[in-house]
Amino acid sequence: LFLRIAEDKNDMFFSGDTAQCIASGVGFRFEDLKMLFKYERDRQLQGLVGGSLPSGLAVKIPEVNTLIINYRTHNGILSTAAGIVDLLEAFFPWSIDTLPREQGFFAGPKPMLLSETAVDDAAVMIVGADRKHSQIEFGAHQVLLVRTQAAKDKLPSFFDGCLAMTILEAKGLEFDDVFLWNFLTDSKAKQEWRLVLSYLIDMDETESARLESIMASETEKHIAGMFRPLEFNEQAHQILCTELKHLYTAITRARVRVVIYDEDPVNRAPLFYYLEKRGLCESVSVLGQSSSAQGMTVKTSASEWRTQGNNLLQHKMFHLAAKCFSKSGDIYLQNEAAAQHLILHVAPTLQGKTAKLVELYLEAAECFMIAGNSQHSVAKCCYSAGAGAQKLGDRKQSQIFFDVAGKAYALCARRENSTDEILKRAVGCLRKAQNLGFAVDLLVSKGRLYQAL
Repeated sequence: LFLRIAEDKNDMFFSGDTAQCIASGVGFRFEDLKMLFKYERDRQLQGLVGGSLPSGLAVKIPEVNTLIINYRTHNGILSTAAGIVDLLEAFFPWSIDTLPREQGFFAGPKPMLLSETAVDDAAVMIVGADRKHSQIEFGAHQVLLVRTQAAKDKLPSFFDGCLAMTILEAKGLEFDDVFLWNFLTDSKAKQEWRLVLSYLIDMDETESARLESIMASETEKHIAGMFRPLEFNEQAHQILCTELKHLYTAITRARVRVVIYDEDPVNRAPLFYYLEKRGLCESVSVLGQSSSAQGMTVKTSASEWRTQGNNLLQHKMFHLAAKCFSKSGDIYLQNEAAAQHLILHVAPTLQGKTAKLVELYLEAAECFMIAGNSQHSVAKCCYSAGAGAQKLGDRKQSQIFFDVAGKAYALCARRENSTDEILKRAVGCLRKAQNLGFAVDLLVSKGRLYQAL
């Protein structure tokens, strides 16, 4: 599409990381992009009837420049990310560009694997034991990442108040600390994770004997079975490509620390073994964490919460932005973000549920009013609530909502820069509310005497 609409085919700039192509149905490599330019050049040449193009107009095949210095994070995290890329290159080389390894400016802590750790102990390690009385909390620069929206909805209650996102939502964002929660438990891949053991055997044939020994000593047969290498079948094991890219994306959101917790000992067994065996992660056991533990929480200033909230607003993550603004004490921004979340994200999920939509629009209108937002937003919400009540056959309620909408539109209509469309909406709502007197006064104030009659 870009090649078709751009006047100068050589005046384009593309950048990205193909290991982070995690949106459903999206695949991309820079080598494929070079081929598109080649096809465009060939098409251009075929269209010539004698003569030649000026050199400035001829389509050139661009060079791919690799950026190998990572200015955001350290080598502890980059090494783990590279270990995931190794698996992608081994099993799915067509899915990413083969590039030199990224390097950071300094060493740093390896990501931590919380093994042999109960859910409650993991929570204490992450958020601390006494959240009710602690002055230090899960900070604006920390995030809890999960595999799916369903996994986010079922997070334990002790993570209430934490910034929690799916990996897809976090794409393009960065945080100091990333806590990857139950990625393998919620992964769409199950037995496919055993492929990482096959990769280890390809690297070192003696690994096969070690895996046999583990299987023989493991008392839990389901766990033992997960240490049996799996023969690769490209068509049957495509799902692992997607999961590895999600894992890579999650790990590379962090600037300082990564903590990986998975409560399913069966699903986590192959990948945890792979990461430990290659020395990419440090395994930590947290059993019976002290009740006074402060965890990994940090003190965050109001300005930092506000900055993170504005960052999330730009990415249209209104619900999380509202959570940040509540912590920064910005009540107006909090309600603005909450209202936008209701209108843009929640309302589309309630189509056909008219009664719930009426409640939603009223809640959004209240948020807009608290936020000191334009009367136009309040009017639109009240109009939608009135239309919903009318659809439900509640004439009295619908007239009340239309009346509020009409008066809100009237405030907008009385402004100097108001349009005829706003005036028309105000009068329409007031007529639906049977508040003809207010409608007439409005028209008279705007000099629309004929319409008032």
